[in-house]
Amino acid sequence: MFKDHIVLNLGLKMLHVLEYIHENEYIHGDIKAANILLGFKDSNKVYLADYGLSYRYSPNQIHKKYEERPKKGHNGTIEYTSIDAHKGVAPSRRSDLEILGYCMLHWMCGKLPWEQYLNKPELVLEAKTKLMEKLPESVTQISPCGAKCGEIAKFLSLVKKLGYDERPNYHMLQKILLDGLKEIQKDFNDFLDFSPVSEVEAHGYCLYNHAATIKPVRHDIRTTQPVEKCLNESKTSLTRSRMVQDKVKEDMDAKWEEAKENENSLEKDKKYKKKNKMEENHFNKITQNLTKAYFLQDASGKLPNRKRQDEINPRKTQLQIKKKYAEDECNKLTGSDGQYEDEYLIQQEANDDQIEFSWRKWCLLLVFLIISIVIVTLY
Repeated sequence: MFKDHIVLNLGLKMLHVLEYIHENEYIHGDIKAANILLGFKDSNKVYLADYGLSYRYSPNQIHKKYEERPKKGHNGTIEYTSIDAHKGVAPSRRSDLEILGYCMLHWMCGKLPWEQYLNKPELVLEAKTKLMEKLPESVTQISPCGAKCGEIAKFLSLVKKLGYDERPNYHMLQKILLDGLKEIQKDFNDFLDFSPVSEVEAHGYCLYNHAATIKPVRHDIRTTQPVEKCLNESKTSLTRSRMVQDKVKEDMDAKWEEAKENENSLEKDKKYKKKNKMEENHFNKITQNLTKAYFLQDASGKLPNRKRQDEINPRKTQLQIKKKYAEDECNKLTGSDGQYEDEYLIQQEANDDQIEFSWRKWCLLLVFLIISIVIVTLY
């Protein structure tokens, strides 16, 4: 429960906000205390948040038709949602104004007639229908003594007369609330104090006809329970939303770090594979050169022809140089000296020994023949 001038002042500010939204062809659809924010620097500025149930009622300046859809009924916050929303009708401008009227009634009186039926939407719809049909008596019956609920009753009566696609008279609605402020000598720009108060603090004293004295209204804790419950729910929802935001931020940071690590590991793998491929190509090239260099003899295993026989000694020197170079390169690839043995090198050593032995044999035979010829010619 809040003071009368606070409720009327807040209702005026919400009317300005709704008029702006409606002129842009949209409906808010979920007006309540939890969705109203005050300015950080200027607390007299009021903002309407949470457009999760917003709806474009007039796309291309063509208003939606009235059509009841029971399967889509009871949409929105059950305490404040409009009668049209209970019936499944697409929200219109009068729906937002009706919701605002229920909110002001709750803030000023501290309770609503259908609070005990919130788990049964059909009974809530029935209670709201009775309230709207029996205005203004239905509002004055639930209003505390001294409360300025008459302005709210006039507000809801004017909303009730609106057609589904009719443009509201925002100026008239604002005038009703302004008259209420002037009657209690309050100004539209007064400071907004939303601390919950008792009936006596909110609406003053009540004069009973059967008593000659003025008695204060008894404070009933039940009248402040809905407001306190609403405030507690708002704080709880705000805390949960902050916790969810923090958790989402932590998850995003963790995923970002994981993605960075995966990217670094992929780059390392690419560099390692590239290096291994270069070493493999280099080793294959050396092996091919060694194969060409060392296999000089024919496939039959015989000595090369006489033309190439004179080139054996210089080629042997070249082969030894290449052999040494190949051993050095193999040691570099394997990472150790003297641990690499190639079958081709072992076989070529044997072939070199065989070639050297055959060459000596033929030289001796040639010397023997020359000596024999000399002896024959002499004798």
